[in-house]
Amino acid sequence: MLAELTELLELGPLLYKPVRNLSLGERMKCEIAAALLHRPNVVFLDEPTIPVQKFTEHKTIIVQLGDCQADLHSYGEVVSCAGGRFTLRVPKAETAHITERLLADLPVIDLLVEDTPIEEVIERVFASLK
Repeated sequence: MLAELTELLELGPLLYKPVRNLSLGERMKCEIAAALLHRPNVVFLDEPTIPVQKFTEHKTIIVQLGDCQADLHSYGEVVSCAGGRFTLRVPKAETAHITERLLADLPVIDLLVEDTPIEEVIERVFASLK
């Protein structure tokens, strides 16, 4: 389990570094690893967004379209769609390019780009530990 957490949280360079020399983010990553080390059934996180948000490599794009039957799978992973409103999950590195394509190609009424919700990130972290 330690090896999995070390890889997942990129803790390798921190394992032999004195705690007093760790940054706040590094300490928090180590604390999360310590909390997960024994595979608890429940973990209560206070202010989890600083280190946990680093686990996601995606952004969420929520798009409201006019009359359009476009295949949005070419833009990213379609997470949900209802009444002309589509939620896409896209790689962070491609967010600007995909947003530009959406606006150029489709009748976009409204567009919101945000980090993947923290709940989804935490769910993926725990799913990867099973």
